[in-house]
Amino acid sequence: MTRPVIADANSLVAADLSTDISVSPATDTLNALEPQRLGELMNRYLAGDVSAFHELYRQVRPYLQQVLQDLTGKKTDLADKLLEKVFLKIHYCRGQYVAGADPLPWFRAIAERCHRGAVRKRRALRIVRYLGRHSQPTTTKFVRGSA
Repeated sequence: MTRPVIADANSLVAADLSTDISVSPATDTLNALEPQRLGELMNRYLAGDVSAFHELYRQVRPYLQQVLQDLTGKKTDLADKLLEKVFLKIHYCRGQYVAGADPLPWFRAIAERCHRGAVRKRRALRIVRYLGRHSQPTTTKFVRGSA
């Protein structure tokens, strides 16, 4: 069974990030989410309903934003970048979602994996920068008759 083509994932997320959506207070985000309603929206989204993605995004964004801010230590810039990656991953991995299941744990797992990937990347860049500053030029002596 082939899934209908929804749209380019970048344009879906970019369109929603550019619109001004009023966000409820972070403490109320998890309580306001109804797993059954989110599951229905996710099933509609899987069926190709673009409006279901927009509604899902509107409802889940505050929760995921809070999760990412908690993971990043309230670094809002990094959390916002990761939020965009999370929704792209949700779009690309939507075929792995188990229909009828509560999507919140799945969304949170994706958010946590995106955060871990960002931490690993930052750590690797710091190591590369450190090695670049503290490495000594190497010279090789050639001995006659070797090679």
